[in-house]
Amino acid sequence: MTHRPQRQPAPRAGKKVTFVGIGVAVIFSIMWLAMGSMISEHAKERDFLNLYIGAQIAADGHLAQLHDQDLQLAYEQRLFPQTETLWPFVRPHFYAVLLAPLAWLPFQTAFYVWTALQIGLLIGCWAWAARRFGEEALILGSMYLPTAVGISNGQDCILLLVCIVTAYALADKNRDRAAGAVAALALAKFHLLLLLPLAMLAAGRRRMLAGYLGMAAALVLVSVALAGPDGVAAYLHMLTDSSLAGLNPGPQKIVSIHSFQWNFLGRMLPPVTVALSLAVAAMCWVASRNAPLWRWFTAGCLASILAAPHVYAYDAALLLLGVWLATTYAQTKLTRVLAGLLAPPLIFYVSFVPSEYAVMVAPAAALTALMAALVRESRLKSIPSAA
Repeated sequence: MTHRPQRQPAPRAGKKVTFVGIGVAVIFSIMWLAMGSMISEHAKERDFLNLYIGAQIAADGHLAQLHDQDLQLAYEQRLFPQTETLWPFVRPHFYAVLLAPLAWLPFQTAFYVWTALQIGLLIGCWAWAARRFGEEALILGSMYLPTAVGISNGQDCILLLVCIVTAYALADKNRDRAAGAVAALALAKFHLLLLLPLAMLAAGRRRMLAGYLGMAAALVLVSVALAGPDGVAAYLHMLTDSSLAGLNPGPQKIVSIHSFQWNFLGRMLPPVTVALSLAVAAMCWVASRNAPLWRWFTAGCLASILAAPHVYAYDAALLLLGVWLATTYAQTKLTRVLAGLLAPPLIFYVSFVPSEYAVMVAPAAALTALMAALVRESRLKSIPSAA
């Protein structure tokens, strides 16, 4: 028997944006700016530093040596001579080329320009969500800690969020090939979207999957051409180098399902890792099978974060779209509540607080609960409008 994908339900009536909603967003924004001002100096020497030196190496024409660890450390020590630990640039070659204009600016100026760009893009996402889903989306977005932490640390998580939001908007207009191609641009951090193609396949969005795989293949070919055989080998070595301290500085802080291993077992066991990852993939398939756009898109992004072995709170920035979608379209109150609970700062904040009682698994537990709720949604009969 052939099953047709469920139609996208009509959103619950969203409240128009009022001065109260704007005021709440402003208050949280001020709080995040204050937090950012306290950690920005630290961030410059770590997360943003690796992006900047990646841009410098690309601008200097050394793409074949982009992932040479000695070269990266030498570039970092030019800016911060006291640096002893390499904070590696681990993005692919095509992304380094896109970042190259940053190297035209002095380091301090580049950091402020980068931060301003991320803030501007995030505000743009808020504005889109407020128009699409109403005032609640603006408030939830302003509270969401992963986006704020990412910007404060000089990360590029907002660029990935923009890719995902744009891809969703295109898919909602049935421009599937373009949507898939735009989603693939987020493969600059490829480990964060590994299960999104599975969700596309389960949902029957083959044109979107074709667009995604086509763009992914193009990006791989471009990167390989820029790197050459030695550059590819150096990149693979960096990605698999367990001795590289800057690559995984605090594994207990990860927010994926593998957080349970790190916090309860103190390490990742290969059989457990495989079993957990397969379980997440299975949940993704069930939640996405012939699902409406909102559910499979949310499930694909959420499962990708849950299954990734190396993912921190700021990487969950791309799940903000899923929070908006689930709180707007989900049929059950349970799903809407679980999605909404991700927005207030507490859930993700505990991943930064060392504890003897393993409360650091709270983000992973919350994300797993939402994934289970999406699976439960798949067992319900489709209704024409959200409950």
